[in-house]
Amino acid sequence: MLDNADEVKKLFTEYQVPIVFSGHIHAQDILGGTTGDPQEVVTSSFAMTDQAYGVITLNEQEITYQRENLSVDEWAQAQGLSNPDLLNYRDYLQDLFLKDSQAMTYSSAYRTGDFAGTELTAAADLVAELNWNFFTGHDLYTADEKAAIQNSAEYQFLSSRSDFLPSYLDSLMTDTTSDLEISIPLSKK
Repeated sequence: MLDNADEVKKLFTEYQVPIVFSGHIHAQDILGGTTGDPQEVVTSSFAMTDQAYGVITLNEQEITYQRENLSVDEWAQAQGLSNPDLLNYRDYLQDLFLKDSQAMTYSSAYRTGDFAGTELTAAADLVAELNWNFFTGHDLYTADEKAAIQNSAEYQFLSSRSDFLPSYLDSLMTDTTSDLEISIPLSKK
């Protein structure tokens, strides 16, 4: 949050800034682009998801952004390392991330004292999957996919026991455009 966000927006408009790159929210996202506002591109956290970085190409016609992934796995293998976590780094980080996301569900369940068994495990898996997709920018769902998730037994289980988790999951499925790439034409002055 900026204390002077309105001033900054005026400068963006005055100088016709088409795109802004930022970070720190840890989630891959491409926002904005409404009339007069620049697109905002946020590249996901390098340390907690799948080692993403952004490739920016600029020429006289356009600015493009493409999310790419570093392969620590390949690097570790090329270095002759034997640590299994480095040799399978993407899987290792994904497993840590999913377990942390599942823990959020379990924590909510234990606070209410109302959750139990295999239904809870399946619901925690749903939360983890949607969380991973959101944080890595793979959260563009069709209306049918959203409906299938919201009608699933796991989502219904959460809905009957929590106000927070279903609304949180809904917030992870709001994108209407890709968070992985964008191309912005540059206007001639």
